[in-house]
Amino acid sequence: MKYLLDTNICIHFFRGKYDLHHKISNVGISNIANNMIMVTENVSEFQRISEVVIENWVERN
Repeated sequence: MKYLLDTNICIHFFRGKYDLHHKISNVGISNIANNMIMVTENVSEFQRISEVVIENWVERN
């Protein structure tokens, strides 16, 4: 079984809340959808996390 994390869960995970690191390790990182791309306008919030590829689809000039 593979798990797909929604944006709220990803935000909580990256902020270290709700013991999600432990819960994810219990199901196994290989069971989490691979190659996560965070699509966000709030690039500054997520750019510090090296494991996540970030795309901003609404870049302003």
